[in-house]
Amino acid sequence: MKIFPAIDLKNGKCVRLTKGDFKSEKIYNENPINQAEIFSNAGFEYLHIIDLDGALEGNLVNLKTIEEIQSRDWRRYKVREKYSQIIRHRF
Repeated sequence: MKIFPAIDLKNGKCVRLTKGDFKSEKIYNENPINQAEIFSNAGFEYLHIIDLDGALEGNLVNLKTIEEIQSRDWRRYKVREKYSQIIRHRF
C-alpha cells in the first residue's frame, strides 16, 4: 500500500476545509515547505498537493510554493488545482 500525505494550500498555508467549505478552514502549518519536509523526514515518498486558491481562481496560484516543494527532491508528487482534475504530475 502507498500512502500519500496531502498538503492543501490556501493563502500560502497548509489547511483543511470542513466539508469542502472554503470559508471554514483550519490551519495546520503556516509553512508548506516545512510541512513537506516533515512528511519527507517521516519517510513518505509520495506527496499530494492541492492548490485550493487555484481551484477558486481557475489556475495555479501557489506555483512558487509547489515548485519549491518539488525542488526539495520529492521523487513522486501530484498537484491538484481542482478535486476532479489533476493538472500536473510526475512519477
